[in-house]
Amino acid sequence: MGTAVGVALVLLAGVPELSAQGKDGSTGAALGGAVLGAYSGTVLGLLGAFGPCNRTLAGTRCPRVAVAIGGTLGLAAGARMGSEDTDAFYGRLRGAGYGALIGGVVGYGLSRGVRQYGWPDVGMFLAVGAGIGASPAGAGLGFGAGAIVGTLSWMIFPEIKLGDAAAISLVGLAVGGLAGWVVGTDTSGERKGTLLIPLQVRF
Repeated sequence: MGTAVGVALVLLAGVPELSAQGKDGSTGAALGGAVLGAYSGTVLGLLGAFGPCNRTLAGTRCPRVAVAIGGTLGLAAGARMGSEDTDAFYGRLRGAGYGALIGGVVGYGLSRGVRQYGWPDVGMFLAVGAGIGASPAGAGLGFGAGAIVGTLSWMIFPEIKLGDAAAISLVGLAVGGLAGWVVGTDTSGERKGTLLIPLQVRF
């Protein structure tokens, strides 16, 4: 429950756009974007793999594969973004800062109210918040779509439990966040991308 609350608060936090600073990229922005993208992609990959990997016999291989895929996609997308638009990199970096702040506040609040939570959990919430905050629009759309699918599945199929619905939501968050890096959402200016997640529900 605590993790879900933290994720929701990070996704709901709007990241204000930075003022236009020009669209030229730079080597420094490309390197920074690669590092930030790799970090965010790693966090998103790990979050998305949490539920599915717990239901496989692959052991530690499953999350390692998910982390490798997410980190690689984020690294490539971040490097390209920074090489093309320095302002976009700073926008992502600022979003990661907001996400880390919100995650840290949520983790601290839980540590004060729940006996099982301590300072390591505060650091975990801070780290996860930064990874999500670097791609909030894509992660938010994905989380919403995953929550809808998970909730409907839980209501319709008896074998789907609440934990499974939560896992589906996190998979949607991860896919949407990574898509946000690849497609180029959450960037400022005219180069801002559009992320469409089709969802059809039939009864």
